Amino acid sequence: MKFIDDQQLPPILAKWFEGRGHSAEHVFFAGLSEVDDRIIWDRAQTEAAIIVTKDTDFAERRLREARGPTILWLRIGNTTKQEWFEIMARTWPVVEPALAHEPIVEVR
Repeated sequence: MKFIDDQQLPPILAKWFEGRGHSAEHVFFAGLSEVDDRIIWDRAQTEAAIIVTKDTDFAERRLREARGPTILWLRIGNTTKQEWFEIMARTWPVVEPALAHEPIVEVR
């Protein structure tokens, strides 16, 4: 799988995905940190990438549209990076397979 991590997420999250055998890129390093969400959406769709975000915008758009990239919606409040990665590790066994067939996958 390929992931595009949204602006409000820590860039180190891409390394977390890569450590699990996936490719990942943070929008900052992709030159997309100052662009409109539509550009990120289009790139994810073109590259068959999953958008990883905390924002509701991408999830709401995906609910309205029959086609589009998969959204990994991280609904985790403000936590330390350590807590963030603990939540991801705990939920990953359920999240990872769901990304193959669900348009939106929420992590709480």
